[in-house]
Amino acid sequence: MKTQSILGYNLTLVSGHRYLATRPMLAGDIDDNDVSVKLPVTIVDYKNQQGDPVVHVDDMPYDKANDFLNAFNNGKISFDGRVW
Repeated sequence: MKTQSILGYNLTLVSGHRYLATRPMLAGDIDDNDVSVKLPVTIVDYKNQQGDPVVHVDDMPYDKANDFLNAFNNGKISFDGRVW
Protein backbone atom coordinates (compact mmCIF):
# COMPACT_ATOMS: atom_id res chain seq x y z
CA MET A 1 0.00 0.00 0.00
CA LYS A 2 1.18 3.48 -0.81
CA THR A 3 -0.24 6.88 0.16
CA GLN A 4 -0.01 9.83 -2.22
CA SER A 5 -1.65 13.25 -2.20
CA ILE A 6 -3.60 14.40 -5.26
CA LEU A 7 -4.87 18.01 -5.00
CA GLY A 8 -4.96 17.77 -1.21
CA TYR A 9 -6.66 14.35 -1.02
CA ASN A 10 -4.51 11.67 0.63
CA LEU A 11 -5.22 8.36 -1.07
CA THR A 12 -3.88 4.96 -0.03
CA LEU A 13 -3.91 2.40 -2.84
CA VAL A 14 -1.96 -0.68 -3.92
CA SER A 15 1.47 0.31 -5.23
CA GLY A 16 2.13 -0.63 -8.87
CA HIS A 17 -1.58 -1.08 -9.66
CA ARG A 18 -3.36 0.96 -12.39
CA TYR A 19 -6.39 3.02 -11.40
CA LEU A 20 -8.73 5.45 -13.14
CA ALA A 21 -10.45 8.47 -11.56
CA THR A 22 -14.01 8.93 -12.82
CA ARG A 23 -17.05 11.13 -12.42
CA PRO A 24 -20.53 10.86 -13.96
CA MET A 25 -21.15 12.47 -17.32
CA LEU A 26 -23.64 15.34 -17.30
CA ALA A 27 -26.22 16.07 -19.95
CA GLY A 28 -26.76 19.60 -21.19
CA ASP A 29 -24.94 22.83 -20.53
CA ILE A 30 -23.05 23.33 -17.29
CA ASP A 31 -22.88 26.71 -15.59
CA ASP A 32 -19.26 26.78 -14.38
CA ASN A 33 -20.26 29.21 -11.61
CA ASP A 34 -22.96 26.91 -10.18
CA VAL A 35 -21.17 25.30 -7.22
CA SER A 36 -24.40 23.58 -6.11
CA VAL A 37 -23.81 20.88 -8.75
CA LYS A 38 -21.67 18.29 -6.98
CA LEU A 39 -20.35 15.20 -8.72
CA PRO A 40 -19.14 12.06 -6.98
CA VAL A 41 -15.51 11.45 -7.89
CA THR A 42 -14.36 7.86 -7.49
CA ILE A 43 -11.29 5.74 -8.16
CA VAL A 44 -11.82 2.42 -9.94
CA ASP A 45 -9.61 -0.53 -10.78
CA TYR A 46 -8.44 0.07 -14.36
CA LYS A 47 -9.01 -3.58 -15.32
CA ASN A 48 -12.54 -3.57 -13.85
CA GLN A 49 -13.85 -0.09 -14.62
CA GLN A 50 -17.49 -1.19 -14.43
CA GLY A 51 -16.97 -2.70 -10.98
CA ASP A 52 -17.49 -1.04 -7.63
CA PRO A 53 -15.28 1.97 -6.87
CA VAL A 54 -12.13 1.28 -4.90
CA VAL A 55 -12.38 4.73 -3.26
CA HIS A 56 -15.02 7.47 -3.15
CA VAL A 57 -12.85 10.58 -3.10
CA ASP A 58 -15.46 13.32 -2.58
CA ASP A 59 -18.49 15.04 -4.09
CA MET A 60 -16.99 17.98 -5.96
CA PRO A 61 -18.18 20.97 -7.99
CA TYR A 62 -17.87 20.44 -11.75
CA ASP A 63 -14.58 22.34 -12.24
CA LYS A 64 -12.90 20.84 -9.17
CA ALA A 65 -13.95 17.35 -10.26
CA ASN A 66 -12.40 17.95 -13.69
CA ASP A 67 -9.21 19.30 -12.10
CA PHE A 68 -8.96 16.20 -9.91
CA LEU A 69 -9.50 13.84 -12.85
CA ASN A 70 -6.80 15.64 -14.85
CA ALA A 71 -4.35 15.50 -11.92
CA PHE A 72 -5.03 11.85 -11.11
CA ASN A 73 -5.28 10.44 -14.65
CA ASN A 74 -1.81 11.55 -15.68
CA GLY A 75 -1.19 9.25 -18.67
CA LYS A 76 -0.67 10.39 -22.25
CA ILE A 77 -4.46 10.60 -22.44
CA SER A 78 -6.80 10.94 -19.47
CA PHE A 79 -8.30 7.48 -20.03
CA ASP A 80 -4.88 5.91 -19.32
CA GLY A 81 -5.45 6.42 -15.61
CA ARG A 82 -2.44 6.19 -13.31
CA VAL A 83 -0.13 3.50 -12.05
CA TRP A 84 0.02 4.04 -8.34
